[in-house]
Amino acid sequence: MNFQQLKYYTVLCDIGSFSKAAESLFISQQGLSMAISNLEAEFSSKFFIRTSKGLVLTPDGEYFREWSLNILANLKECWEHFEGRDAQQGVIKCAGAQGVVCEFAADLISKFENTYQGYSVYLREYKDRICDTVVDNKEADIGFGLEPIDNDKFECHRIFQPKLVCLMPESHPWTKYEKIPISILPEENFITVDEQFKSADYFLEQCAKLGVVIKPKLRVGEITAVHRLVREHRGVGLTVETVADALSTPDTVYREFDGEDFLWPIDIFKKKNAALPQCARIFFEYVQRQAAIDNREKIAPAKLMEQQFT
Repeated sequence: MNFQQLKYYTVLCDIGSFSKAAESLFISQQGLSMAISNLEAEFSSKFFIRTSKGLVLTPDGEYFREWSLNILANLKECWEHFEGRDAQQGVIKCAGAQGVVCEFAADLISKFENTYQGYSVYLREYKDRICDTVVDNKEADIGFGLEPIDNDKFECHRIFQPKLVCLMPESHPWTKYEKIPISILPEENFITVDEQFKSADYFLEQCAKLGVVIKPKLRVGEITAVHRLVREHRGVGLTVETVADALSTPDTVYREFDGEDFLWPIDIFKKKNAALPQCARIFFEYVQRQAAIDNREKIAPAKLMEQQFT
């Protein structure tokens, strides 16, 4: 048994569905099912009963859930007790894909600097593809970048994954849809960020695989420009759910896409086999650790949770 299995188990208990829990944990449904089966086999017990309305916990499952939550809470408390003890003086240079700071990195960096006093994190945002190059050229120690990231060059750990959504004026006729069918997207002027952002190309490629070819009317240099052009009724735009929330105005709304989840997965990464300065290594591991013990469904358990215990 390991801490990652306990995290998987508690998320499954909260969500009540293998498919939805696997999606939130960024693993396959088969992988999640195997992890739970291994736990049940280890304790010679059955934790769930499958019903037409979803999963129901058995009495043993209820007991194990409470025990798991206590273990994970104790792990978090333990880490918080020891965090910061090896802090000295140092500067950590990070590159981030545009949107990373406003999404989650600002709070994360502030918390790290308060805990590891003496360390300073400097993060500069770049367009997605440039962010990878900056880390590859060792102009930054660590990157927060959008997938896909070259696994031959970089060691990557996924930490954040909001959805791509369709932004439109509040008066647009598509607001009648609960979710936007991708088949109708070619009917409207479509606005995206330019080719330096992986998210737009990923979306267009996935649509093409589903038989829908979209030729954007406008491709702009930053996501805020997408929002401005939509407010000016120049068309509908591709944006990120959390960015749409942050930049929301009364005259615009957004909708998810129907039948397919288009995601904006962010990894923390470093150059593979490159030795990081001590301060950067500590920050790299700190981010993974925070991702592993954070309760938000958008955060994936990190490799540091795989420690075995008895």
